[in-house]
Amino acid sequence: MKKTIPVIIVAIVVITIPIIAFNVTRPQNLSSEDKGPRRVLLSWDGADDTYFKIQLFTKVGERLKTFYSDVSEKLVKKNHIKSNQSYFFRVKDVSEETGEWSDGQRFRTVPKKVRDISFTGLTNDSVSLAWDLKRDQGVKFYIRLLDQDRNLVAKKKIKKEEFTFTGINPDTKYFVKIQAIYNKRNKSRWSKALSFNTPSAPPPQVTTIFGGDVMLSRYVARASEARGNYSEPFVRIADELKQNDLAFINLEAPFARSGPYYVDDNAMSFRVDPRFMDGLNLAGIDMASLANNHIGNAGQDGIAFTKEHLVNNGIGYCLETWAIEEVNGTKFAFLCYAYDRNLDTNKLISDINSVKDQADVIIVSMHNGSEYTENISSSQSGFAHTAIDHGADMVIGHHPHVVQRMEEYNGKYIFYSLGNLIFDQDWSHETTLGAAIKVWWEGDQVKKIQFKPVKIDYDFQPRWMDFEEGKEVLGRLRVDNYEIIK
Repeated sequence: MKKTIPVIIVAIVVITIPIIAFNVTRPQNLSSEDKGPRRVLLSWDGADDTYFKIQLFTKVGERLKTFYSDVSEKLVKKNHIKSNQSYFFRVKDVSEETGEWSDGQRFRTVPKKVRDISFTGLTNDSVSLAWDLKRDQGVKFYIRLLDQDRNLVAKKKIKKEEFTFTGINPDTKYFVKIQAIYNKRNKSRWSKALSFNTPSAPPPQVTTIFGGDVMLSRYVARASEARGNYSEPFVRIADELKQNDLAFINLEAPFARSGPYYVDDNAMSFRVDPRFMDGLNLAGIDMASLANNHIGNAGQDGIAFTKEHLVNNGIGYCLETWAIEEVNGTKFAFLCYAYDRNLDTNKLISDINSVKDQADVIIVSMHNGSEYTENISSSQSGFAHTAIDHGADMVIGHHPHVVQRMEEYNGKYIFYSLGNLIFDQDWSHETTLGAAIKVWWEGDQVKKIQFKPVKIDYDFQPRWMDFEEGKEVLGRLRVDNYEIIK
């Protein structure tokens, strides 16, 4: 009997398991935004209702800090980063297990904002600035100078932490601000605009020089005529005189319209050939006092011609009334008096009061005193003191033909006699000595006085003396040095 072998049919059931696709989340579009020298806003694109992990690294990959945020940005503050440094960061979505780190994003913090700007120097036409940023190597600075309406006046790019603007206007308000720059993309914010005011400009400085008695007749004339040079009396002193803004002398003899010009040896009445104007022009004389006891030696016509001849050569004069000369914006009034003409204190006071509003500086020329002595008369000192008391800025004396002392009175200077500048009194040593006084002015203020001792040589030509030789003249002036600096 055959055995029946059962056949087992196995039904294979194929079960299809669906494949689930897992979406990987990775933040995109990382960026940084400067919020100050040590404040940076990091941001990225991320889904809502997510939680992010942010890692901050140095530029060489050293991890500095890990942050968390439930929004797609994070403000990193100054306790975690430094100014003017490179960093990078990355972000990961940690709300999902499938979150992955983003690519790293580099950024650089801006330089520090410039602070603590100081004004190290301020004049009427310049300002010097300094600041300390404790900067990294390579940082540069932009500086802007603005006017009071905040319009740009000047700008500069520099490497140092100091700068000076020059050529700015006096008595003006300005603003200045500074920006630190690492490169074109990396700049600090502008500093706070600081204001400053330049002071007013000081008055322009003016130099004046005052000389003594000038007599161009008698032996002086003969010596010059013999050489055929009418400027010869001034040749050795002309350069020093003409380099000043204003040169003043006492013209002790009048120009005569016509000859004869010869004067006897012992004559005391002088007449000057008009050709001797060459010397005054050579020396740059600007103003002459005619208030002296010899101005009438050629009569009234001589006085009139002398005035005319001076004016025609651009030289001012003072006699009956004052003269005003303006130099570099400063007005000098010259009031001239002589003991035999108009030396009256009442007139002096009236003249000063009348001219005060017309001039910045008042110079009183006084032809007074006793001849050939160093002693000051009461008439000299009384007249000079009255001049200063009522508003004169300086008194210049002539007539004694020798140098007399200087006096500082109520903050002003009196020179009682400057002696001879050009004369033929070679019969005594003292009358061959003189002094010229050079004065630097700023407005009505004396800034400096310099004494120039003079020696008249045998040929009646004056010259300047050196320090040792001139000590005798300084002694007569009663001064210890060649200069007084205020």
